[in-house]
Amino acid sequence: MYFEAINPPARRTLRELAANGPGVAEVLPLLEAGDLPAAERLIERQWNAALDAGSPARPLTVTLMALRALALAAHDDADDQRRAACLWEAAQGEEPAFYHLDLTPFGKAGQRLDAHRYGEVHSAPMEEAAAGERMERPQVLRESRRVPRERFAAGSYSASRVFIEAIVDAQGAVREPLLFDRQEGMQGLDLEALDAVCAWRFAPATIAGRPVAVLYVLSLSGGAGAQPSR
Repeated sequence: MYFEAINPPARRTLRELAANGPGVAEVLPLLEAGDLPAAERLIERQWNAALDAGSPARPLTVTLMALRALALAAHDDADDQRRAACLWEAAQGEEPAFYHLDLTPFGKAGQRLDAHRYGEVHSAPMEEAAAGERMERPQVLRESRRVPRERFAAGSYSASRVFIEAIVDAQGAVREPLLFDRQEGMQGLDLEALDAVCAWRFAPATIAGRPVAVLYVLSLSGGAGAQPSR
């Protein structure tokens, strides 16, 4: 079968798609002007305020995740750019409308993120081990491991662990993370876990010594254990 989009959706502006909430309207012009320090301070302040309040509005926290991705993508540091790509893909996974976002107002940051449209990594074919070939799982680099902050007493959450499915690519970066087995009453712990794993780096999986991309499940709990599951 062959599929062709005859009338693909028009690109939309972030002002149209962003959730209304404290700080969002102020961050957008800062990012467009390239005032990264001010934008990042405001994003961090609003992210923490939303999560510290408990039961944060999901559209707002996902918007803040997308804004953080744009701020990090403007950095020339390779790790920041990898994290930015992961966060941008994560935001699209949570809010599919971001897939059609027009990123041109954000200059270099927008250009870097424009190639990261959710689903393209998942849809790419993955190499499988042939008979007799040894496969090694990816191993998280300890120095890169972050965990979600436990902002409330452990019993306040509807579940003690968060499960995230992602691709660990052949360079060891986390790509297209997606929450699954999600539950109500997580008070933002699941979104904070999604934010945390985007900073993780791995020694990639290998087949007969060749680095390969693999589908992986990560499990995290706030303030404590965080590890790959499989």
